[in-house]
Amino acid sequence: MHADCLVGEVRKRKTVDDLLAVFARLRACYPLVVRLYVVMDNLNTHKNVRLKAFMAGHNIEPVYTPTYASWLNAIESHFAPLKKFAIGGTDDPSHEYRRWRIARYLTWRNRDKGTSRAALAKFSRVKLYQH
Repeated sequence: MHADCLVGEVRKRKTVDDLLAVFARLRACYPLVVRLYVVMDNLNTHKNVRLKAFMAGHNIEPVYTPTYASWLNAIESHFAPLKKFAIGGTDDPSHEYRRWRIARYLTWRNRDKGTSRAALAKFSRVKLYQH
C-alpha cells in the first residue's frame, strides 16, 4: 500500500470541499471494485449532495450512525483520550501548534500500542497529514 494511504487527515474545517478531498484520497488507496463502507455521524456536510454523488460514483457506501448514538462509531472512543491528554485545558496560540500537540500524542499512542499489553494494540497506527 502506498505511504499516502496510511496517513489520516487533519483539517481546520469540515467543509464539503475538505471532505471531498479526504474521500478522493481514501478512494485512491483501494481498487474501485472494492466497496468501501464509511461510518459517519449525521453532520450536515456528511449528507451534502456533492459528497453523496461522489460516494455513489466511487463505490463508497456511507453508513450513518443513528442520531444521539455516536458511541456506535468506533473512532469516537479515541476522542476522549485525545482531548484529555493532548488538547484539554490548553490555549494553543495557533492551529499549527495544536496540530503539533496532537501529533505528539499520536506518536506516544502509537509507540505504546506496539506493546502486546496495550489496550489499543489491535488497532492500526494513526498518523497526521499536513495540508
